[in-house]
Amino acid sequence: LGLMFVNIPGQFVGALGNLAGGVDLSIPVSIGLAAVLYPLVLRVFPEPADAFGPQGPRFVPAGPARNVPISSEVGAAEPEPASAR
Repeated sequence: LGLMFVNIPGQFVGALGNLAGGVDLSIPVSIGLAAVLYPLVLRVFPEPADAFGPQGPRFVPAGPARNVPISSEVGAAEPEPASAR
């Protein structure tokens, strides 16, 4: 949709580029569309509950928690217990 509002004379003018009398509206239209669509998409495909901080999500619902353990390295070996040393 942002490309349709581009107005750069001599380079590219989108299908709706002349709608504002020569003003390039591509960035405001793109940002406005993202600001509206992102919360709507979050309602359809919610982030898991453990993706939010301790206060939980604001303004959007959360999906079920995944409870996936976080490790600092991919494929890292488990630390050896102190009793085995």
